[in-house]
Amino acid sequence: MPRYAKRQFQLGEWFLWQRSDSAAYYRARFDRSTGKFERISLGTDDFEQAKGALESWWLQNRTVVHETPASASLADILRRYYEGHAKDLPSASGNRDALNKWLDYWQDASVADLSVERQEEFVAHLEALGLKRSTIQRTLNIGRAAISRAFRRGELTAMPYVASVTVTGHPPKGRPLEVAELTRLYLASAPHLRTFIRWMLGTAARPDAILQLRSEQVEWRHGIIRLNPEGRQQNKKHRPIVRLPDILATDLFDGWLVTRNGRHVADIKTAWRAAVRRSQLTGAVRPYSLRHTAARWMRLHGVSADEVAQQLGHRKLGITGVYTEYDPGYLKAACAALDGLLQAVLPKSYPVEGSVRGKRQEESASCCRSSVVEHSLGKGEVVCSIHTGSTSLIEAAGPTACRPAHDRHHPQRQDHRHHRLAGVGDLRCRRRSGHGGHCPDRVPDARRCHHRDPDRHDRGAGGRRRGADRLAVPAARVSAGPAVTARRGR
Repeated sequence: MPRYAKRQFQLGEWFLWQRSDSAAYYRARFDRSTGKFERISLGTDDFEQAKGALESWWLQNRTVVHETPASASLADILRRYYEGHAKDLPSASGNRDALNKWLDYWQDASVADLSVERQEEFVAHLEALGLKRSTIQRTLNIGRAAISRAFRRGELTAMPYVASVTVTGHPPKGRPLEVAELTRLYLASAPHLRTFIRWMLGTAARPDAILQLRSEQVEWRHGIIRLNPEGRQQNKKHRPIVRLPDILATDLFDGWLVTRNGRHVADIKTAWRAAVRRSQLTGAVRPYSLRHTAARWMRLHGVSADEVAQQLGHRKLGITGVYTEYDPGYLKAACAALDGLLQAVLPKSYPVEGSVRGKRQEESASCCRSSVVEHSLGKGEVVCSIHTGSTSLIEAAGPTACRPAHDRHHPQRQDHRHHRLAGVGDLRCRRRSGHGGHCPDRVPDARRCHHRDPDRHDRGAGGRRRGADRLAVPAARVSAGPAVTARRGR
């Protein structure tokens, strides 16, 4: 490139450069100390991509110290805030949208240009875009946080005034639901979404806390749920320690709570939209609707405002609150109310067992975790891992001892009755459709239902079809999990 050629884009001493025989862009500069021309490929021949790559690199590697408001670029401060902090937050997408609104309006302005009059014009511009007052306030807060971060880090010599707007009442993120609506939503949900709904209603937690919940956070023996995982620093969205309702005490799990096909589910938006559509619910029905419903239910059933605030994480326990969760009266009324909500919402076929926590030792000999159970059908034994994680053999005399656990973890199976051991080495089931005979199919692993073709129950022994379509799922039925391949007939 000639020495005095016009450069397309430049930041400081670095600029975009192209070879005469190539369309690829380079990040280049002339180092006066060595007298050499430096260039580093950006890996693209698109100008906008090369410009973005140079901006990102320059913001991360540029050293800024004690800039005055008149010389400090507002766009640089906003971009450094996003690259160095905001993009790593759970609210990264919202932060990016807010910062883009600042960048679109202020363009090449400096920090000194943030006069009261210009900021009032900025607020009027946001209102013209049709944004709500709460969204405008959040946008202003993001810009204020970016400038404040630069000031705290010594990049800016003075902190300017950033305006705020008055917000009268925050609209809820989702409307509360009635019991009948919750039941319809629950029955229309996929299995992993049903688990999410149960624990949302039973804890009144925020959606992210349930999606990130692991078995290590649940003290089954003491009936306590630590919604904040170990190693996570509490923030203004406080995650409290809550009591475990009796119904959820039977909902044992290992590892992640919300899983699908053995994998952790970190986002339920698609499943939620599908369930809302199938249940024909209208209005602002969002995952937060479950939290609002639980809060309203607790107040309707006489739970004090302080206890509701503590259950929701709005009220924190100080240093004197250490070990308070082990108090028998800790959140007792809230837990009882949420247990009643679950009983009202869940289908009548869902098992409801009373005094579960007081019978842990007795239950350890009569139930098992569905996620780790294995049936040894040849000898009528059940391999069970209970509470402590140890493995032991339990004699299965008569009906299987683990049938309650299967019923608890398969509430979505409405087309047949659940597995039972009718004898040594016999796995049998009866369909709700009225088929009274025993199904001829037997499989060595009863962890998941293998009856995916309803026609198999009507053809009798020897009538099983061959081929890849024999595990087809009827179109009108919600998928209940991965199919377990049945053995071919002998």
